Amino acid sequence: METINTPIFIVGAGGHAWSCMDLLLTVRNFEILGFIASESEKGNKIMGYSVVGSDSDLPKFRSISPYAINAIGQIKSFEPRRRIFNLLKSLDFYLPSIISPTAYFSPFAELGEGTMIFPKVFVNAGVNIGQNCIINSGAIIEHNVQIGRHSHISTGVILNGGVEIGEGCFLGSGTIVQENSIIPDFSVIPMGSIVNKKGVIRNK
Repeated sequence: METINTPIFIVGAGGHAWSCMDLLLTVRNFEILGFIASESEKGNKIMGYSVVGSDSDLPKFRSISPYAINAIGQIKSFEPRRRIFNLLKSLDFYLPSIISPTAYFSPFAELGEGTMIFPKVFVNAGVNIGQNCIINSGAIIEHNVQIGRHSHISTGVILNGGVEIGEGCFLGSGTIVQENSIIPDFSVIPMGSIVNKKGVIRNK
């Protein structure tokens, strides 16, 4: 568990970064030092917090605090989010895993570095979630589900028992995946889909 008021940078300044800011404020044991975005955004304010620099400033900021979160969202491609994760790790940042106080996370589940668990998420026993994932609000992750690193499980997704999600996947809001189904690496599943064991996708 992180110490009280751990200073931390938010890397990214889009819509998902706002959600990450809210999550950090809800957890209440982090001091947000500012957002890292593009050069053109320096000096902008986001809900009272400044954009303090860009990617090129990260080595300097590492000497101020070793803590950062990857707040780059993921829809069309996981690559920008993976790039930022790898950049932060190459600079020896520590990316804490954050769990909303309104989420349930089983003591018998495992969580990779830098993964964010948003409000009202349910994670059951035997689940293993990889590094740098987004588990967005209201998702239900049933027993023995495996989720590969750099994947985004959107709002209201239901993963039934024994599901395997590959690396770099995106599952749109409201998707339901049948038990013991396998979703290959880098899959993009549209909002409101139903996925069965054969990998067939149909819209609800």
